[in-house]
Amino acid sequence: MSIGKKAQVTEFAKTPLEGIHQILKIINQPIPDVKTLGDTDVLIEVKSSAVGWVDLLMTSGQYQHQPPLPYTPGLEYCGVVLWIRGAVKDNSIKIGDRVMVDGKNQGRCCPYFIFSNITTNHQ
Repeated sequence: MSIGKKAQVTEFAKTPLEGIHQILKIINQPIPDVKTLGDTDVLIEVKSSAVGWVDLLMTSGQYQHQPPLPYTPGLEYCGVVLWIRGAVKDNSIKIGDRVMVDGKNQGRCCPYFIFSNITTNHQ
């Protein structure tokens, strides 16, 4: 089983700068076991993720929408589809497709991400 590294915030900092330099931790993340995933889940290997101003504000609790702690920052990412189940609504997506995901949920600063009910732009 492969192990990657992901960013995690376990408490809110006083400022965004403190959030990045003192609160943000890098922890291990094993590849998810596809046997535990649901019928509409897609497993994506993240190749690149963005950390923007909103992510920085969230580390200090200064953004109007806060994820529950602990959380992994990152709202947007690009990656490759590793696993897909037949019940996924977008049946044009296949294993090996490159995808870009832009969403309201956190968690993209990691090597693997599970996306449910996926609708993507891919090439």
